[in-house]
Amino acid sequence: MAGLSSAKDLKREADIIRKKEDETFKQLTETKSGGAYAIPSASASVSASASGPGENAVTQYRKSGRQQKKKGAEPTQEEIKQTEKLDARYDEWGKGMKQKEEKAIRLEDHVYEMTKPLARSKDDQDLDTMLKDQERADDPMLTFIKKKKLKGLEKKALPKYKGPPPPPNRFGIMAGYRWDGVDRSNGFERSIYAKTSDKKAVELMAYKWSVEDM
Repeated sequence: MAGLSSAKDLKREADIIRKKEDETFKQLTETKSGGAYAIPSASASVSASASGPGENAVTQYRKSGRQQKKKGAEPTQEEIKQTEKLDARYDEWGKGMKQKEEKAIRLEDHVYEMTKPLARSKDDQDLDTMLKDQERADDPMLTFIKKKKLKGLEKKALPKYKGPPPPPNRFGIMAGYRWDGVDRSNGFERSIYAKTSDKKAVELMAYKWSVEDM
């Protein structure tokens, strides 16, 4: 039938879009890095020193292969066109990447939907979730729905323990929110803290004794 596309066609189109984006990003990265880290070649340096500091001296860049005149020289018409072309490409890349990404996501969603049976039933979980998540500006319950979603996100986080402070441990792990306050451990952590505090007390006493006569 006219107007219908197969899942293979949609997947192929999504792959082409993603490949074009990768190539564009790679070209822009190479252009930027080539201009920033270009190194004058030895032949260009020799020719420039032989000809003297003239305004038409040209520097050959080893990485990018591009030539650049000295600052005193006026840019040629070709250089101006090349700069405008690069600026237009940067502008298109900056503004159009988001739209292309959204288009690729939509195509992948279409491919996923095409793998399902043509007839939709009431038990279709994806369709039910999509219809529930849609927000309509003229919906009188829109504010209530947004508040309900925020409350649902807050409920997903587990509550914290709010009782008396639990005994400390080496790892700083807090007690669970259902802890009843009864210490059922074998006292190992408590003995470690007692030994540590005793050691610090002995060290402090030894230090005070050593500086007492000073």
